[in-house]
Amino acid sequence: MKKILFLLFTAILFVACNDSDNKHIVDVSDIKAQANVIRFEQAFFGSKPEELPQLKQKYPLFFNPATPDSVWVAQMTDTLNLELYHETQKVFPNFDKEKAAFVSLFKHIKYYFPTWKEPEINTLINYVVYPDRMIYAAKFNKLLVSVDNYLGETDSLYVEIPDYMRKQMKPDQLVPDATLAIAAPFVTKPYDTHFLSKMVYAGKKLYLADLFTPTFSDARKINYTDEQIQWAKDNEPFIWQYYVEREMLYSNDKKLRKYFLELAPFSKFFLEVDAESPGRIGQWIGWQIVRSYMTHNPNVPLDKMLQMDADELFKHSKYKPRKVE
Repeated sequence: MKKILFLLFTAILFVACNDSDNKHIVDVSDIKAQANVIRFEQAFFGSKPEELPQLKQKYPLFFNPATPDSVWVAQMTDTLNLELYHETQKVFPNFDKEKAAFVSLFKHIKYYFPTWKEPEINTLINYVVYPDRMIYAAKFNKLLVSVDNYLGETDSLYVEIPDYMRKQMKPDQLVPDATLAIAAPFVTKPYDTHFLSKMVYAGKKLYLADLFTPTFSDARKINYTDEQIQWAKDNEPFIWQYYVEREMLYSNDKKLRKYFLELAPFSKFFLEVDAESPGRIGQWIGWQIVRSYMTHNPNVPLDKMLQMDADELFKHSKYKPRKVE
């Protein structure tokens, strides 16, 4: 019976790896890691106003000393805030599933960076400020997770949020977003403002997501839908041709970041296909460049690649999408 179960597990694992075209499965079973989770939103909204002094003493990081207590009490008792809090508790009542995923994530990070220390995970509510949904405060070794940004795209509290953002506000995107936040300090920021440098910088972080979350699909790693991933694959040669023919790679034009790297409903080519494209397509292209580099330079140490100048990496990447027919 045990043999049958083992073979079944092996078959499932093989299919899972095959589906994601995975090349980065590693054995982390002997690596020790823990995920210490502090549910600050539960402590805050579960307390009475008279308990505020104890809260401030226990969680000083979350209270600006310059803010009057009356402001915190108003937030604590506000009807809309309480509705938001209760909604988050429906989706994340105990955080057990997420905690297990974080342990796996932390083990994989320590596989590649053994001296790295797991951060304390603090869940909180930031009143649906999407850009600040996930903050890795490396100085304090804390990961700040705003759970109110991950309630699901159909949640009634998100009705006024643009559709392209709502699609990304799913519970299963919490760990992938954390992965990219944690990956950032491992990557040397570019010294120049070339479009290529910005793409490769994003690509390096996504490559770390390949290593840190090897069983996740590409769609989850970059927070795309499956259809958007397919669009990117189908149109890769056309995107690259567009960039090269318009001499964008070494351009310092700040608008390119807005058009192709930042959160947006679509990427802006100023063509009819714009509405079909996913936003941040430049990040996806940068990811493919870094992947190509690591494929063709397997003996280069990971930390060296993460520090490498974008131009040098690109020249040795042999990145070349299929020709446009």
